[in-house]
Amino acid sequence: MKSDRIFTVYSFVNKVWSLLLNMYDAIDEYLDQYDGQHAYDLIKEMISDDEAPNAELAYRFAHACYILSNSRLSKEGERYRLLKEGEY
Repeated sequence: MKSDRIFTVYSFVNKVWSLLLNMYDAIDEYLDQYDGQHAYDLIKEMISDDEAPNAELAYRFAHACYILSNSRLSKEGERYRLLKEGEY
């Protein structure tokens, strides 16, 4: 019985890890295409308000904010807000 529980927990963790890696791949693809809005939206769904994101997610978020800020050159206030948000 105990080994069944361990296997079940292991399977669950493995599935969650695979899902997370797939999410990172999707974000990276958006960033590679310079599609900051889609990357930003996907990352915002992943970030919890209660805790800081891990370094990999924080890096991707900063990159998405940078891309978005470059598309808003004429809107200085919004550009500044995005860059500050990317600092997290």
